[in-house]
Amino acid sequence: MRDLTPRQILDAIDEGLRESALLVALGYDASQGRPGRALMNNALELRGYGRPIEEAEPGEMQAYQPYPDDWVRTVAGAVTGRPDAPIGEVIAVLKHGPSAR
Repeated sequence: MRDLTPRQILDAIDEGLRESALLVALGYDASQGRPGRALMNNALELRGYGRPIEEAEPGEMQAYQPYPDDWVRTVAGAVTGRPDAPIGEVIAVLKHGPSAR
């Protein structure tokens, strides 16, 4: 992290906090670790949003890396109907149901 500017550090912290809030809204406890494609799909399916994240793609999540943007857009689209929905809106719908849209 020595090579990052203060702004980049703050942006990384902000992204991590938003990602954590999304995982909590999906029912994950931070002590469970970071869920991958299948576990995120399981959580979405339990809430009635199907299995929107492609599970057959190769590749593993790297530690300390944010979730891929396409995963976030896919989850946003499944939950709100809009792939470009702000993460706060996605979290609100997950916590309070579709009427929060």
